[in-house]
Amino acid sequence: MERMYLKVHRITASSVRKLIYFIGGLLAHSKEMALITNPIVNSYKRLVPGYDAPTELTWTENNQNSLVRIPVTRGEGIRVELRSPDTSANPYVVLAICLAAGLDGIKNKITPTKSSNLETKGQQAEHLPSTLKEAIDYFEESSWVKEVLGEEFCDQYITAKKNEWLRYTRQVTDWEIAEYLYRL
Repeated sequence: MERMYLKVHRITASSVRKLIYFIGGLLAHSKEMALITNPIVNSYKRLVPGYDAPTELTWTENNQNSLVRIPVTRGEGIRVELRSPDTSANPYVVLAICLAAGLDGIKNKITPTKSSNLETKGQQAEHLPSTLKEAIDYFEESSWVKEVLGEEFCDQYITAKKNEWLRYTRQVTDWEIAEYLYRL
């Protein structure tokens, strides 16, 4: 899963408003969902600026840095792309948390940030977590995630991911050896 697609048919004025709020929910909860959509250390090596990667918590028709993209399509329906999910993510849990985020957006009428609106105002967009550790922290602090996925699941998942991060930080990589060993 490199992206998650949602296609909506038979669009009416009220359903467009709900779709906008749905996107608002995805963007509002994306930091705390990142541990689910991007569950491993390497997930964050692709989510960096400059590589057409989704790093900004915005929506757009064509900005490759936006997390949510709504490409211009022909015919009936609108396609919404959530561009962050990693192929290592569990698609069932990703779908569940994305639906919960979108429904929360509809319920609370969360208006999403459009990338072009920020550009014209000279503002900076918020960003996804840049490391697995940062994603763990957002996930662990979220009461919303615990409500959606359950306390027991979240506690066990956090423990497993903290252990994974600890094992990762204790590794000495070939790059570190090549970069630093002979300079000392």
